[in-house]
Amino acid sequence: MKLQWRRGPELFVFAALCGGCVDARGAPARVADLSVDYAAFDHPTAVLSDTTVPTIIAAFAGGPDISSGIGAFGLVRKLVSDSNQALANQAGLLDQFTVDGTAVAQLPCSATPAMSTTVSTSSVGTDPAEAPDLPAPIVSSQTSLLTFNLGVENSKVQRSLRGTAQNCELVLVGSSSLPIVTTGSADLLVDLGQDLALGVAVTEPILIQAMNVRVDDASSTTLLAPLMPGADEVRVTGEGAIQILVQPSALGASVSGTVVVTLFADGWIEVRDGKGNWVCTRDGACTFAASS
Repeated sequence: MKLQWRRGPELFVFAALCGGCVDARGAPARVADLSVDYAAFDHPTAVLSDTTVPTIIAAFAGGPDISSGIGAFGLVRKLVSDSNQALANQAGLLDQFTVDGTAVAQLPCSATPAMSTTVSTSSVGTDPAEAPDLPAPIVSSQTSLLTFNLGVENSKVQRSLRGTAQNCELVLVGSSSLPIVTTGSADLLVDLGQDLALGVAVTEPILIQAMNVRVDDASSTTLLAPLMPGADEVRVTGEGAIQILVQPSALGASVSGTVVVTLFADGWIEVRDGKGNWVCTRDGACTFAASS
């Protein structure tokens, strides 16, 4: 049965689910495989010296301030967790049933993480194949919206999601590996780190890949700020910190491989390489802890 959820003024979930299915034939195809990209953040390959770390810290300390939040990317976790709970409530979490299908979730980019939500449901059809399509990212001064497709397979939300951000604040990665904070629109791919059982909140870091980024104007022209070649990619932690996979050589360091730079809202910066991590203030005072 195809169902529609309305979750207060800020979150809307439209779903086509198959209750009582005995296999995954009704589940949608997975939209992308970002598992390799996701794992790269967990396994940085560079090994830094104590003298190299200050170069990286200085570069990011001069970047944008994210103390006021990370815009739309900070709301993706709420959107997925709230939508997943709505799906679980409707499915009833009955162990003898397997739920397969699709859902579309929407959340205004002006929503706050603490905003309360309510759920109501109504039947609008009977064909589980009628999954609503996502609109193309159209920039409008009247629209500020996150929209995501959620695939449900074997009573779990698939780890990879497809979506759009329209007229939202975005945290992007510049050509120098430094973050850029801008308002615009983009196609989004998300990796949750693992398939998510119905009713379970998102706890792992969330990988967000932004493509076809547009500036916030009526002409929908391409964003002028230089971005990394190809898709722009960051991870968002449960604390709302931004993680960026960095090649130190792009910042002028004579080191091959990758490190993960984490930017916290309180100004702290963490640099993690293949042997451990440095936790630093923006003025470069660091403490090192070896990997266990």
